[in-house]
Amino acid sequence: MFFIFFSATHSLGQTVTGSLHIRVVDASGAIVSGATVTLTNQNTGRTISAITSADGNAVFTNLEPGRYAARVEQLGFAVMAKEDIQVTMDAVQTVELILKTSGAAEVVMVTAAERQEELSSLPNLNNDLTPLLQVVSGALATGSLAGKSADRYIE
Repeated sequence: MFFIFFSATHSLGQTVTGSLHIRVVDASGAIVSGATVTLTNQNTGRTISAITSADGNAVFTNLEPGRYAARVEQLGFAVMAKEDIQVTMDAVQTVELILKTSGAAEVVMVTAAERQEELSSLPNLNNDLTPLLQVVSGALATGSLAGKSADRYIE
């Protein structure tokens, strides 16, 4: 009788789901917060998404046991995908995914000398804005000049 009671209470404590903790870092090992992690059950096709926290973790609980695929996306990084992550019953699986930077970032520097040259190449306006409007595509010059209508569309 004691054995049956013990078996019944022990089986009530077991869960039929598992958990997956995904830690997202960059190539240097620094955490990546704010990344979107999409988890797909490879058996059912069911998906769930989470955003990595300030410590770079996305936590998925109450998952059906099975094989999962993880996809991580974050601006400035290449998309990272990993398949066949095994989730087992009543267990916590931890996976670290490493993101690589995507492409080269282009930095444009404008120096004071270049800016001065750009400004000195503007036409001398002498209180007439028409030459300035000629360099602005889609501008509409309206008004009068010397008593005559000066409405025109500048391409």
